[in-house]
Amino acid sequence: MHEKVIIVGHPDGGFKKDGEYVAGIELKASSSSNSLEDPFMTDTPKPAYLIQAALYSYMAGVPFYLFHKAYTKPNYVKKGFKFEETEKEFKIYIKDFKIMYDKEEGTTVDSGYTMEGILDYYSLCAELIEKEQLYRTPFEEKYDHTKYCLECQKADKVNGNFKDWIEEMKK
Repeated sequence: MHEKVIIVGHPDGGFKKDGEYVAGIELKASSSSNSLEDPFMTDTPKPAYLIQAALYSYMAGVPFYLFHKAYTKPNYVKKGFKFEETEKEFKIYIKDFKIMYDKEEGTTVDSGYTMEGILDYYSLCAELIEKEQLYRTPFEEKYDHTKYCLECQKADKVNGNFKDWIEEMKK
């Protein structure tokens, strides 16, 4: 990966076993929109969320569980579809540099994305930032969630450094 690529943000949580970080969690709350309909109608994760969880999985070396939760009545109910489930889960992981995911019933799917392609994308972004053709989003104090989220407090203490976040979570 490009030496100047900085991944900001952090996973929403993780699982430990015998003191070891064994899996991560990425939570997505959805309302009536395409971001809800994709996972529930097609049984596939939204590509942006899949890639986010895959990047975390790659960097942490553990699988990530991507959870979708529906909080409002989705648009497709109005189109005659029956809406029973309000939660959807996918296990995201890297195998032979391919981004894979398991569905809830255990089916394994090759997403068609590769970590090489994702890392190339981030490298291109870093190069464009260096050439001042692309700009970073500034951190906005008004969205300071560290006041109420302990995991976020640890994450924001090391904002921009995923490896430090992993070490903090181990503590």
